[in-house]
Amino acid sequence: MAGDQQEEHPQYRRWTARPAAPVLYGVLARLSDWLNGRRDAEGGLPDIRDAREGGPAHTPSERLLRARGEVQKGREDLKFAKWRAQRGHKRGLDSLRLQVKEAEERRDAKLQEFNAIEVELPAAALRSRRSGEVGTSEARTSEAVVASRRTAEHAARRRRAESEYQKAAEEAAAARADLERFQAGVDLEQNVLETRKRLIDRHGDRRSVSYMRSLIRSHRNGPEVLDELARRHQNPEGSTK
Repeated sequence: MAGDQQEEHPQYRRWTARPAAPVLYGVLARLSDWLNGRRDAEGGLPDIRDAREGGPAHTPSERLLRARGEVQKGREDLKFAKWRAQRGHKRGLDSLRLQVKEAEERRDAKLQEFNAIEVELPAAALRSRRSGEVGTSEARTSEAVVASRRTAEHAARRRRAESEYQKAAEEAAAARADLERFQAGVDLEQNVLETRKRLIDRHGDRRSVSYMRSLIRSHRNGPEVLDELARRHQNPEGSTK
């Protein structure tokens, strides 16, 4: 069954592939954030007076944590783009979209041909005789028989046109279904990437909170720093980075 699924969705990774490494908050990272918070607090960072006058309310250490998170997300984007390029996702989508466009154009053309055929022949067309029906014994054939022949020919023509349209419509629907299946796989992979990036953001938030907790507890103006950070958080437009 796994082989069938892989054949149907060639863009998916094999289920036996190694999953992405988790974003861990190890002991060394915890200790580093705690020590950096104490060190910056002992150095008087951030300066609460400068912060109140519009200066930075954050410290270089916190900005470094945020920058590392952005770098990690950038690496995820690069790996994801490389992975897609290796599997020809863009070429696959472009090819399927072209197939859908061509199939739908054929379907629309067949529909126009079918609609161009009148439902019922006019009286003059029903009475018209073919070349083989003129000047021979067929010339004595009654108009009712001729009308019956023309009606049968017309009905066969409509059935043939309708059958061709239905076949073209089925092919267009199949092409559209293939595109939607492929697009669903692409969207699923995109969701995996976005989830991974959200995990990186949450990891950065956790490290930042741990660092700021250590800084505020060790800062000589800890409560004032906390109040200023809360004010900046509630009014981000008035803050500067």
